[in-house]
Amino acid sequence: MAINIVSKVGLICLIVASSTTTTINAFTTTSRVRDVGTHVKKNISPSSTALYLDGKGMAGGSQHLLGDVLRSLQPRYIARVADAVRGKSKGMETFNTDQWMMNENEGNAPPSWEELSKMLHGAQTPLERQFRSNLDQGAGSPSPLASKRLFGQPEPKIRLYRDSAAWCPYCQKVWIALEEKNIPYEIVRVDMTCYGAGKPVEFLQLQPSGNLPCALSLEDGKVYSESDDILDLIDTIIMKNEEEGGKKGQTLLRPKDMEERIKELCDDGRNSLERRLYSRWMWYLTGVRKPAEYKQIYEEHLDEVEEALASTASDGPFFLGKHFSIVDIRFIPFVERQEASLAYFKGFVLRDATRWPNLINWMEAMEQRESYYSTKSDWYTHSRALPPQLAAGCSDEASGEKMRTQIDSSPAGSSLVSSEPGEWFEPGWEQHPSYDAATARREAAERIIHNNQNIVSFASRGAGIPGLPASSAPLADPRSTTNASLKHPIDVFLRFVVMSMLSNKEKSGNTQSFFQNLMGGKEGGASTATSAREAMMTAAQGLVATIALEGELGGGDRAAEAVADCLDYIRARIGTPRDMSYPAAREFRNELLHCASTLRRSASTEASSVQEEFAVTSSVQ
Repeated sequence: MAINIVSKVGLICLIVASSTTTTINAFTTTSRVRDVGTHVKKNISPSSTALYLDGKGMAGGSQHLLGDVLRSLQPRYIARVADAVRGKSKGMETFNTDQWMMNENEGNAPPSWEELSKMLHGAQTPLERQFRSNLDQGAGSPSPLASKRLFGQPEPKIRLYRDSAAWCPYCQKVWIALEEKNIPYEIVRVDMTCYGAGKPVEFLQLQPSGNLPCALSLEDGKVYSESDDILDLIDTIIMKNEEEGGKKGQTLLRPKDMEERIKELCDDGRNSLERRLYSRWMWYLTGVRKPAEYKQIYEEHLDEVEEALASTASDGPFFLGKHFSIVDIRFIPFVERQEASLAYFKGFVLRDATRWPNLINWMEAMEQRESYYSTKSDWYTHSRALPPQLAAGCSDEASGEKMRTQIDSSPAGSSLVSSEPGEWFEPGWEQHPSYDAATARREAAERIIHNNQNIVSFASRGAGIPGLPASSAPLADPRSTTNASLKHPIDVFLRFVVMSMLSNKEKSGNTQSFFQNLMGGKEGGASTATSAREAMMTAAQGLVATIALEGELGGGDRAAEAVADCLDYIRARIGTPRDMSYPAAREFRNELLHCASTLRRSASTEASSVQEEFAVTSSVQ
């Protein structure tokens, strides 16, 4: 079952989400509109997951079978299966945390979750404090966490079935259009097959192919099985509202006098510029035989996009000049993924102002629209989400090594020597409300505090037992077992992470007054530490010194390593926009990195001390 930061189940991380099919082209969809009446069940329950060798019971039958077979033959997937088998055979290390828990309760613990919530409330803006109530009411700014959006209307008009992780580009374009045109809708999240979770039977009754997105008109009961059909439904609703005396003068996604240009740009099947650019991206991203040629052909198609935007630049930054339209909505999800994937795997810079200035102007204009930036993902998430959806895989090049290092520097692992946040910041987020570091840290803290116990439980899988059968996605393990013995230390260090994010961001300095002000002058414990990070180090040293592996003496170094592994497990699976925005994810990842590095330094010191003691004892004997 998916773990979801927006629900009571917990933190959803880069493992289970919904998708289109799991064939070679994971983004292929089939157009279909059907009338199923208005009796369709509203709630969808999770279903079990299995690899169906005969294709039965799976959406798309033989198509999904082909995808599973291809992935099962890939060396990377075989290696994942082998790792899971080894982990299963090895079993789970458990730790006795009783003594350390007693020490923490005597005054070394960070603020409780309730105290952290009060701290956050004292630091939030009035609008930030309304976030959860707005979610419940379907109001406020758009958010991936919302389950409905009403725009002041009493009832939704559309039920949108989209991927749980907010990664699917076809779902994204429908999502953008609904927000842009203020069409009331409700959301049902469905997991991707390629991330190890099956699709519910109730959904397959609506959408036998299993493809996403899918929409149900709540006015006439018709099912819309393809994203472009849903976009046309939105225009139909706009025109109907105007006929019935509703909002006047709202621009359609397809302006009536621009059909020929729309067709040329994005509505002529494989001949359209948008689809040709897409196919050349696939060549460049996955091809290995002629990388230079694939790059050249892709760049030539970017030149065509540049020319198309230049032809209307005097009227406005969009493909139809001043009119934001279906063309922009169809292009942006894939250009977003092209920029991210090619930067990561190839080191390719799409934002080249000397060659494609109008393309950059268009991207920046899109990034100023709330309907888009609220749905936008980051390069790290795309670099992990795309390969499992493409059976052909992504071909990396040496030219991308520097960029891969920058993108991975926080999320990839805490073995880095430096524990300070990196200076690199992904481009394209300057217009986001959380671009400011303090705002981003409050956003991250809110998401963690709201779901803290589920996040702690999820993180303990990092020191648990891998599940079988293994999922094809590298970060997917929906069948793994949690390690209950580490939940308390994970909880403590996660509170230190939140404490640090809510404190002053200076690398050193006194945070005592900050915490005392928020807590009404409370003395003692972590609030009197010279810094949140120094308190974190003290707790890490205490963990190493007092935790004993069950049945053995010592073992504190292994306990600290295990807790660090659990923090890494969370950090590697923070998804944007699903869990939080990129600026917030960046801050959270960096704090998790620092905390895990602190634990590992403490463990390394303890291991060295044990070795020295052993050497002295041996020499005496």
